[in-house]
Amino acid sequence: MGRIPDQWRVAEGVWIPKEENSTQLDQFRIISLLCVEAKVFFSAVSNRLCTYLAENTYIDTSVQKGGISGMPGCLEHTGVVTQLILEARENKGNLSVLWLDLENAFGSIPHKLVQFTLTKHHVPSRCRDLIADYYSNFRMRVSSGAITSSWHKVEIGIITGCTISVTLFSLAMNMLTMSAELECRGPRMNSGQRQPPIRAFMDDLTVMTESVPGCRWILKGLEELVEWARMRFKPAKSRSMVLKKGKVVDKFRFNIADTAIPSISEKPVKSLGNVFDSSLRDTTSIQSTCTELDGWLKSMDKSGLPGKFKAWVYQHGILPRILWPLLVYATVLRLDQLMFLQACDSLMWLQVGVAEGALTH
Repeated sequence: MGRIPDQWRVAEGVWIPKEENSTQLDQFRIISLLCVEAKVFFSAVSNRLCTYLAENTYIDTSVQKGGISGMPGCLEHTGVVTQLILEARENKGNLSVLWLDLENAFGSIPHKLVQFTLTKHHVPSRCRDLIADYYSNFRMRVSSGAITSSWHKVEIGIITGCTISVTLFSLAMNMLTMSAELECRGPRMNSGQRQPPIRAFMDDLTVMTESVPGCRWILKGLEELVEWARMRFKPAKSRSMVLKKGKVVDKFRFNIADTAIPSISEKPVKSLGNVFDSSLRDTTSIQSTCTELDGWLKSMDKSGLPGKFKAWVYQHGILPRILWPLLVYATVLRLDQLMFLQACDSLMWLQVGVAEGALTH
């Protein structure tokens, strides 16, 4: 059996805030700075593991899309969920949806669960032993400002920033979600294709069924599996939605450990960059995106920077922020108008002359 050098089993941790105005420890996550040689080596191991899993169809990409090489999972996951909600609304159908949030998912997954998952998927013993040796004596310390903690052993959780951790986490989550699918069938689309009742993108789980009891059965099954894995859901960050005859109703409640899950009527949910609220429309999100974009352009125009620097900030700072809303939302004329203003601002910043009628809208 190969052994991992001790120099590869240490990491410097950096605290990254999960949200704005983060003050409590649970509002931060740790990103690990690891040995470059270790990252290159485990990148090769991860690629071979992904190839092995794909060739043996051990990961169902219709269920788990996160961490799968060559899979545009984020966009596809969001697109299918949005389409199912749209069809239920237009066809006056029934649909129950749960957006479930795992508490400290990456930091709480047990190493034994990772090993059990690898064994369950018949990963060769030499690969399993190599991964077990890597995690067996992994040490980390974290820094905040001028303060650095002492070294401590990582006995639970995967190493964020490690090139093989994403694959291991996706595989473990795939096993848990597939085990809970047996409780109920998923909704059927207009095309006649039946979708799986659970969709996952890494630790973001979305449960969709055509009936409320079916959704409750799957939630119960997921709770039992997650509790068995010594993990837990966070009800406060989870959301629920029930459509009856195409309309949102609030009389149904779902609970996690006797704690009610808020509905999207109470608190809209932002899942993978897409905001879902009780209106079931993108209007509010598009207006918010337009307002932000308009404000960014005006601030940049008044910044006093030379034109070419304004264009650079637009290309590398503003444009990446609006590409995702352009992909996930059914954009309307207002957003097209702002894109036209962007083109005008960019030409003005670069001092490019435009002939009359050259730009039309």
